[in-house]
Amino acid sequence: MLTFSDLLGQTVATFDADGTDPDGPVARRGLLLAAHAGLTVHRCSPMNDGWGLYAVAIDEAIAVLHADLPNDLVLDADTPEAGEDEPGLRHQVRTLVECLAQHYAEAAAGYGPDNGDKPWRRQVWAKVAHRLDDAVSQLT
Repeated sequence: MLTFSDLLGQTVATFDADGTDPDGPVARRGLLLAAHAGLTVHRCSPMNDGWGLYAVAIDEAIAVLHADLPNDLVLDADTPEAGEDEPGLRHQVRTLVECLAQHYAEAAAGYGPDNGDKPWRRQVWAKVAHRLDDAVSQLT
């Protein structure tokens, strides 16, 4: 069985390998993994550790993105928990969310296959990128 760390790495590698559709399953799965990290991390102290505001920002990004899409994606029920709040986990989560933010910012700017043909979605992708940037800033 894959660890949560493995899932994060695979998702980042998939983004590096191809220009995925910002509304497609790879990008949306990445967002769900980012949200899962915020919900399942084992925190030493819930006060001022950044995970709470991180989770809010990720949830807002998902809500904005999914508002106009016909169906929601869900993670597999056996997706492992994120684990202990430690620098390695934070680094991996930040890497994933930075990758997602860059992907959505580029899509909002019209880069990528067919992204220039979707002006109504470009504003949505810009909002998603902004919320993802906010999330990353909470885990520094």
